[in-house]
Amino acid sequence: MKSREQRHPKRSPRVPEIVLGAAKDTTIDTIELKNGRVVFKDEHGLVVFDTIAVGRSYVRRKGLKTVERFPADPSDIVLEPRLLLQQYGSLVVVDTNYRSVGPNRLCASSSIWIPANKGGGFKGATAYHQSTLISLVPERINPEIFGWQDIIERTEASPIFDSSKEHGVAVDSELGLLTRLNERVSPIIGGFFLPNEFQLLYVSADAKGSTFLSDEIRLCDKQATQVLKQLLAVSHFQEEAIIMPIKIAYVEWINAR
Repeated sequence: MKSREQRHPKRSPRVPEIVLGAAKDTTIDTIELKNGRVVFKDEHGLVVFDTIAVGRSYVRRKGLKTVERFPADPSDIVLEPRLLLQQYGSLVVVDTNYRSVGPNRLCASSSIWIPANKGGGFKGATAYHQSTLISLVPERINPEIFGWQDIIERTEASPIFDSSKEHGVAVDSELGLLTRLNERVSPIIGGFFLPNEFQLLYVSADAKGSTFLSDEIRLCDKQATQVLKQLLAVSHFQEEAIIMPIKIAYVEWINAR
């Protein structure tokens, strides 16, 4: 089987990125790379940051483009982002599309649920189309985070949800805010903070073929677009006079592929 690099030979090379977070000024004297792990040191020894995020990016004309970025353990910094996924009991992928309807946005949030294999990890794991949320939200609200709240709450309420494990939620929005959301410093929306069993993972939908999660994000995007097209084909949803919130959710436990 060909690697992603072989399937996309003209693609810009991906390079590792590490985002460091510290509550005070920190000096680094040396950086050591050994066995796929990074260690930062100063004159006194090991430097442990407050937060760490590890990802991959590439250079484009507009500047650096992040392909993926995941939270990492500050005391054990694994440089390969995909290895960080091994800690999760499942992954939820969610993407939202919208169309303007008067002063509001008609939104469709599509999600995919990927449970880890029995032995851990996600190689060859089955992906399921979990749900689609239809909603009408004001323009001042990012419809993406509205979709995050809904899918997190319904995943948490599922009878098959394992609260003893941590679960990753792959999203394609608010890259600069995700660390604060993962640290529960800021709410996702209103008074809703990320539950302790979840971590938000950034995955770009624009980087086709970069990772299996980017492929799943693109599938969610496609599903949400199809739902919006179907809704907008109905004259009722084309009227600008719609003012009542619409929230229609359905679950389809079917193979997403």
